[in-house]
Amino acid sequence: KTLTFVPKLPTDGVYEIRLAYAPGENRAANVPVTVFSADGEKTITVNMQKPPAIEGRFVSLGEFRCELAGQNFVLVANQGTSGHVIADAVQYLPRNAAGQSVAKEESAPTNDQQQAAADLKRLERELTELKAAVPPRPRVMSVVERPEIRDLEIHLRGSVHTLGDVVPRGFLQVVPPAAAAPLATHQSGRKELADWLASPVNPLPARVFVNRAWYWLVGQGLVRSVDNFGSTGESPSHPELLDHLATQFIDSGWSVKSLVRSIVLSRTYRQSTEAGAMGMKHDPENRLLWRAHRRRLDAECLRDALLCVSGELDRYPGGTRIRPATVADYDYVDTGFSRSVYVPVFRNALPELFEAFDFPDPSLVVGQRNRSTVAPQALLLLNHPFVRERAAAAARRWLARLPQDDEERLAEAFREALGRPPQDAERELARQTIQEALAESLSLERAWTELAHLLFASLDFRYCD
Repeated sequence: KTLTFVPKLPTDGVYEIRLAYAPGENRAANVPVTVFSADGEKTITVNMQKPPAIEGRFVSLGEFRCELAGQNFVLVANQGTSGHVIADAVQYLPRNAAGQSVAKEESAPTNDQQQAAADLKRLERELTELKAAVPPRPRVMSVVERPEIRDLEIHLRGSVHTLGDVVPRGFLQVVPPAAAAPLATHQSGRKELADWLASPVNPLPARVFVNRAWYWLVGQGLVRSVDNFGSTGESPSHPELLDHLATQFIDSGWSVKSLVRSIVLSRTYRQSTEAGAMGMKHDPENRLLWRAHRRRLDAECLRDALLCVSGELDRYPGGTRIRPATVADYDYVDTGFSRSVYVPVFRNALPELFEAFDFPDPSLVVGQRNRSTVAPQALLLLNHPFVRERAAAAARRWLARLPQDDEERLAEAFREALGRPPQDAERELARQTIQEALAESLSLERAWTELAHLLFASLDFRYCD
């Protein structure tokens, strides 16, 4: 096989001819390259295993006299070779009177061209700086319609390889909505279903979301079966309030901020958890919302509270917290101090604190979490290195801020950990704890670490009154 390169020469003259190729160990070492010129034909053997001598790209085949009226071409063959033959290009360089290769002469740039080039470089620099200053655009996982919309077959027993009858696209026939129109042939139905779900004529999604928001903020949903919103679940304790909040939610453009503001500014949200005898007699389950529900901190809030009291909480929002080069979630341990909302959640490697305090299965959609009281929770707060290290950090912080005044330091510890001043019995017990630690020849920091650890393990630290 042969490969022929035919040049378009501007004039008669002497030209240096170069061959370009990519070297490699599997290339041929004896490639015959034949040059046809006014001097006749000449064959040069090229070793393509060696890198080209000129700029690592070209090898010179020699100088040849070329005439426009004659034959001028280069023939690369693989006859008699024992490897791959690669030829990328052939270059003809004219020779001047001094016998040197000359490139195409270019006129010197004018002042306007120089100014334009300088302006272009300046603008490119400014564009690069502006792009670097722009925050990353938010990205979401979504779907893209296929170019061809079609109906799908039933997957028998869920197998993609066993197909049944073709089912036309449409809404659920067991609950046909009055406002659901037939789908056009060019519509997949996804957008139309989303439009119907968010339509004002369909109050169900708004009612479900409002009920969950009430549950998150108050501690119990207006419909207590948060994950079972329907005829098989519980009835709402305040149906008119649920309808009012759902209508207000839709009218505000589905603004979660507006919904939260309405709830937290209400008298119901601002009530105390103190239980009166009359209320406990007539409504012990507090279904009529005559007092606030006593709520236990969930796993994320408990972790954030530990870091906040220790002074180590990283309040910087956003960003990825997954270590570089992480390829699997097994045995992954997060060592950062960012807020728990930014902590990586891997279903195979949940933080131990999350596992102990009823963090839901990441593979499922859970509206209402389980609330358990089991021994591993107390054992984790007493023995886990994460909790002990936060107690030590809190002790160092209190000693640094109030190095001389033990009483003020004690009051500060209770205010930060429990949100209230210590009672007389608690103050006396705290003093006794510190004195016993010092009597055992522990350092002052170790003594206050023991106190911080006791506060972290207390019921009041885990509950929001």
